[in-house]
Amino acid sequence: HAAILQARHGINTGGVLDAIQKRLNAVKTTDVNSHSLGIKISDPNNKSRKINHIMIPKNSPVPNSVKQRFGTNSDGQSRIHVEILEGDAVDPAACELIGDFRVFNLPSSLPKGSPIEITYSYDASGRISATAVELTGKNQANAEIVREGGMQETDIKDALKTLSSEYEVE
Repeated sequence: HAAILQARHGINTGGVLDAIQKRLNAVKTTDVNSHSLGIKISDPNNKSRKINHIMIPKNSPVPNSVKQRFGTNSDGQSRIHVEILEGDAVDPAACELIGDFRVFNLPSSLPKGSPIEITYSYDASGRISATAVELTGKNQANAEIVREGGMQETDIKDALKTLSSEYEVE
């Protein structure tokens, strides 16, 4: 993997022949999310139990966007609370709550099971966007989660230089 990164960033330490360098440059990599993204919902088989419903499974290519429909839990429900979870566990308590938001002012005559469309998007920079739309009255809300602390281009180049000075490609 270090040799591929070296080739991509133009670092040739002399240890990689030109033919190998060309092959390494041709290797395709795919960015993926490292954790599943889910939403806390009522278990369809037991409405009193809450579960983590995975929207974007871990190791999905990014950018990625998923849209799914759910239903309101009760007649006349006035709001929707969306809890964005990170993790694979079915139990929401075993997952990380990374954000939440609410859709207010739902039509008072909404029957139980009225459609709610949830969209989760994950971009290449790690930004997570979530939107909920109540499809009868078109009320909606959204949230964005921006992660800090990823490696900057200069950090990557410095790390590659360190790798190339400490390791040899055989």
